[in-house]
Amino acid sequence: MKKIIIVLLLTFVLISNSATSKGYGFFESNSEATNETLTIGIWDFITLLIGPDFASDLSMFIDNGISEDSDSNLNYIHSQTDFPDAASALISSIDAFGYTWDFTANGETNYTPTMGYPVLVDRAIDEYGNPVHDISPMYSITPLYSEYDYFTAYDVMNLHTNNQYRLRLNYQTTMQTSTSVGKVSNISFYAMTGLSDSDDVENIRRGKFEIYVSSNGDQWTRIGSEKSIIADSENELFSYYSFDTPGNMLGDELFVKIVFYGETLRTGFSRLVIDELIIITVD
Repeated sequence: MKKIIIVLLLTFVLISNSATSKGYGFFESNSEATNETLTIGIWDFITLLIGPDFASDLSMFIDNGISEDSDSNLNYIHSQTDFPDAASALISSIDAFGYTWDFTANGETNYTPTMGYPVLVDRAIDEYGNPVHDISPMYSITPLYSEYDYFTAYDVMNLHTNNQYRLRLNYQTTMQTSTSVGKVSNISFYAMTGLSDSDDVENIRRGKFEIYVSSNGDQWTRIGSEKSIIADSENELFSYYSFDTPGNMLGDELFVKIVFYGETLRTGFSRLVIDELIIITVD
């Protein structure tokens, strides 16, 4: 009897060395469905994104840190004022793009003080088509609007992906994987300098970022250095960056680090928007 084939596409979260499968089912004239599975190959990466959990985890970590130590440098992330030069604060074990990261917020007191920190970019709009979030939210214990979150901001859209959510590094911020992530062969992502906010006291400028790998999380090898382009509108084609691991490190289990230099040095500062960060590993 003729079979009617119904194809069911199944989506799997892939990790290094995992097999990707597609399943399908078919019915035989009023019979129950029969399921089959086909293995179609071995993959070592997938695009793993970022979402609202990032902002809530970030906020919870900082609130808990300040609660445990009222003098913590984490306070300066909220205030953006009165911190000593070269002040720093560690924000550890925050998940993004399928990995767990430690973020280091660094302070710079030249000209206009800035204390680095990461935020989630959310392109949500209200019923009138206006952005729900501010480009550079001000800190407030009392919510400034119904969806207010200090660690969620509005910023430029990447027309290559049209993702609603992205990561943004404000001012001088470092992010490194909390552990080694495998035998890394390549690190890639889209990036662009974020939009200026009407409340910014300095002009937005291009910020430099550097990419590093390390076999021990202590001694680092730089594999790339770039300056991101400034967005001219709210919707842009982001630049795509790809960095290969040196051949002599391909067999090592590696940590990954991104250092963003967006602090105020003379005039102006920078915020770096990162989209679809992918780390490729090999067997």
